[in-house]
Amino acid sequence: MSFCGICGKEHANAEEQFKHMKEHTPEEILNYENEHRKRIEEMKEIHNREAQTNQPNLLFTRGPNFRKTYVTEWGISLTDLDIRIDLFNERVNHPPHPLLPNQIPPVEFIIENQIITPIVSAKTLYLRLGELINSYEINNGEIPVRM
Repeated sequence: MSFCGICGKEHANAEEQFKHMKEHTPEEILNYENEHRKRIEEMKEIHNREAQTNQPNLLFTRGPNFRKTYVTEWGISLTDLDIRIDLFNERVNHPPHPLLPNQIPPVEFIIENQIITPIVSAKTLYLRLGELINSYEINNGEIPVRM
């Protein structure tokens, strides 16, 4: 099983994936390749920083059950043992109930996956995301967010 790096579409084999690439524009392919090169350079930088601090030589590969999930919203909760991060991908605004017209209609979020992680790992994620977002904002300006 393989996946398109641009859109995430699943393919049974490399031949199907090769045929599928014709569905993408040259600009999409170029953007993907540039982003891929950028990630490789970022990983090299991380590797070089870790090598200078006598960190172990790390290698990251995608396992056979690797899956991508597109996320538009997060639900985060804390338990006694870990942090749970719900990955939302779709929002459904339900109409008012006909028998309860004064009640606020429900808004449903479809949870695609959940990440369960120890608090220490969550803090590492927090710090690394902060570094990446800070770097992005230095180069591209502040990211506007609504909470």
